[in-house]
Amino acid sequence: MLGDGCFYEMPRCYQISISFNKLEIDYLNCVLKLFKSVYPKEKFSISELKNEFLLRTYSRKVSNDFFEMGLKTGRKTKRRIVIPNWIKKDRALVIVFLRGIFDTDGCLYRKYGSYMQIQMKLANKQLVRDIRAVICRLNFNSTKIIMDFEKIHKVYEWKFYLSRQAEIHKFIKLIKLRNSKHITRYAKLWGHILTWQNVLAKKNTCSSGLQKSLLEN
Repeated sequence: MLGDGCFYEMPRCYQISISFNKLEIDYLNCVLKLFKSVYPKEKFSISELKNEFLLRTYSRKVSNDFFEMGLKTGRKTKRRIVIPNWIKKDRALVIVFLRGIFDTDGCLYRKYGSYMQIQMKLANKQLVRDIRAVICRLNFNSTKIIMDFEKIHKVYEWKFYLSRQAEIHKFIKLIKLRNSKHITRYAKLWGHILTWQNVLAKKNTCSSGLQKSLLEN
């Protein structure tokens, strides 16, 4: 909900909606299955828009539970949003939270060669600060938070990176991704890195062999 979710007050009820890219059907089904496992008697609907799918519910029970969890209605970019303390105090819940927020707002990519980076970017500065803080408390090293201007929607966003290669693999293993988009990308990047490392290893082997040959001669 703190990622791509919206919680709005309607005239006679509350609307809860989560947006999904059209390439994230597997993840949409995963989230829907999760909701149904917790709220088997509540109604959920899926709407197809031009560029996305929306998972919605107007359930009073779900809304009441969200209020008890500390969630508030309205636009997230206009309010001060933090990770609830009941999550921060529990390491297991922090990991589950990071899995969800990374599945929606995280990015894993190859910067160059065999060098990977993880990026976290959101439009709420305080929430980004909180995310970075809990990640650092899990003994990961991140860059400083920097501001970025998103040209398409014309909004300011804040982001930070994880760049240490060993920590990237450790982070992915820790949070256990659920979004197939990230899982596929990580598998492709890791495959590319292994190929890259093999090429470098062969070059180093050839170079060492040539140096040895020259020395012997």
